[in-house]
Amino acid sequence: MSDPETIKKELLTLLEPHIEPGFREGAANFFKDDEVANSLGVRTKTVRDLSKSYFDQHLKKVEINFLFLLADVLFESGLSELRVMGLDWLSRRKKEMRPAHFAQMESWLQKYVRNWADCDNLCCGPLGELILLQPETRSLIKEWPRSSNRWVRRAACVAQIPGIRKDKALLDSIFQAASLLFQDQDLMVQKGYGWTLKVASTRYPEPVLQFLKENQSRMSRLGLRYALEKYPPEVQKSVL
Repeated sequence: MSDPETIKKELLTLLEPHIEPGFREGAANFFKDDEVANSLGVRTKTVRDLSKSYFDQHLKKVEINFLFLLADVLFESGLSELRVMGLDWLSRRKKEMRPAHFAQMESWLQKYVRNWADCDNLCCGPLGELILLQPETRSLIKEWPRSSNRWVRRAACVAQIPGIRKDKALLDSIFQAASLLFQDQDLMVQKGYGWTLKVASTRYPEPVLQFLKENQSRMSRLGLRYALEKYPPEVQKSVL
């Protein structure tokens, strides 16, 4: 097995024939001026197809700790395509992740994430899966809503999305995190807790609706609108 830096070079060679400058320029429009997005310009489906192929050929049997070392190199590269690949491979081996791996993923969130896509790929991928599969890690995100880092605050809710689809025990945790973010002025954070509540509402519509009714005067209009999207129009209107 090659070392992580050699693998990174191999991946860049694999991606190069699929680069579309026009697609790269168009994708940049999905990010705000205060977000840092660095993409080669390869379509996401192509990235994921190449990721699966490389994993099947080279990485199925390597140790999980090597995959974390590799993902660290890919995350540090700053390229969204390489980050997607590294996270994809960890998700494919999610049952082997342990609580000790939490700190490394938290460091990526703090040091390298500079846009909503990287934040959500991490949170809805291996980080969220770790929080679901290893419940002892859940206490480690309780202080995230108080972070000075906007992406850590967004992650306080979004990282619980994979879990809330399978474990109702996370509902109170989501409510607590969202409550601490009601007054947050960052639009990405508002969208993050609103989106998380929307996902929760598809599984637990009644308790989520009760939470929204009780807190609608404290929530941002944007977060509340996101949270209500799955409810019937008449319900949305009554709460808004």
